[in-house]
Amino acid sequence: MATKIRKLSDDVPRLCAHTVPPLSRQAQILTELTQAVHARDAFIAIAAHELRNPMTPILGYVEHILSVSRRPESECSEAIILGLERLTGLITEYIKRATTLLDISRITAGKLRAEFSLVDVSAIMRESVHRHQAGAECSGCRVESSIEGEVFGLLDQLAVEQVADNLLSNAVKYGAGEPIEVSLVRNGAEARCTVRDHGIGISEDDQARIFGAFERAVTRREQGGFGIGLWVVRQLVDTMHGQILVTSRPGQGSTFTVTLPLSLT
Repeated sequence: MATKIRKLSDDVPRLCAHTVPPLSRQAQILTELTQAVHARDAFIAIAAHELRNPMTPILGYVEHILSVSRRPESECSEAIILGLERLTGLITEYIKRATTLLDISRITAGKLRAEFSLVDVSAIMRESVHRHQAGAECSGCRVESSIEGEVFGLLDQLAVEQVADNLLSNAVKYGAGEPIEVSLVRNGAEARCTVRDHGIGISEDDQARIFGAFERAVTRREQGGFGIGLWVVRQLVDTMHGQILVTSRPGQGSTFTVTLPLSLT
């Protein structure tokens, strides 16, 4: 037994030499891993950009056809109009997902930056409500909106659109067929947007983590998705120097409130 112990003791330095790389090799491995991560992020950004951009003019063309088909003199059937509306929604959802992928690559690379311009927040909220009406009705929800007019601010338009769409999608997904209330008001130098559902709600413990990446208040089996929507929302709100809060109780629904400054001062 003693002989075996001595042999094992003698083998330790040799085994460690094989299992623990020298410092120079560790530095090389770290460099290679860092380069691989950068290459991955660059690929995701390029892929998301190339997947999203061709769909934008396609969406514009479909929206034009839909607009023509809705004219009183048009002879398009209601079925064709409904099909075009559904196609518009599908393309919009595709573009939103590609944009989210692009945002994820920017966030992980530390390159997410807001592009400030004068934004009509009221119009964005109305359009978002309109886009989600059909999906909400399919889920048995009724969207009730109270949107103050002429709320303008120096914000990132795409970011505001994504925040509104993500919060409404979230409300439809977890709203359990109950009414959804959307409001927008100007509060001094800030815009306050609230999306409230009366669905399954979120426990106090889960509220502390739902804004993290890949975090969910329910299992993926119960609801689809990967748990990145609220994480992206938090990042986008942060880039615009805003704040997002949630209040909720299990079985009593959830209220998400986003406050955004309307000026950069």
